[in-house]
Amino acid sequence: MNIQKYFQNEIDNGMFDEIIHFLSSYEIREGKFEGNEVLIDKINRDTAVVYLEYELADGKYEYSRDAIVVNINKLIDELQEWKNNSTLHSSHSTLPK
Repeated sequence: MNIQKYFQNEIDNGMFDEIIHFLSSYEIREGKFEGNEVLIDKINRDTAVVYLEYELADGKYEYSRDAIVVNINKLIDELQEWKNNSTLHSSHSTLPK
C-alpha cells in the first residue's frame, strides 16, 4: 500500500501523533479525522477508509476516488515504519532543508 501519497502532508505538518491516537484509541470506535489533506473514516475498531480531500476552483471540496480500505493495525504499523524511515533519512541527509 502506498501510504505516502495519502499522508505526506500530514506527517510533514506534525499531525502524526494525533493520527496515531485517533487510529489506536480503543474508546474511539468510529468517527472521522480531518487532517490537512487526508480524511480518515474509522468504520469500527479494525477498519478505516482513507481519502484525500481536494479543494475545487469554486471553493467546494471533493474526496479522491481512489480511497483505500485498510486494517487499522496494518495502517498504524506502516505509518510508524514510514515515519521512522523518513526521520532516519532526513537526519542523515546532506541536502539543505
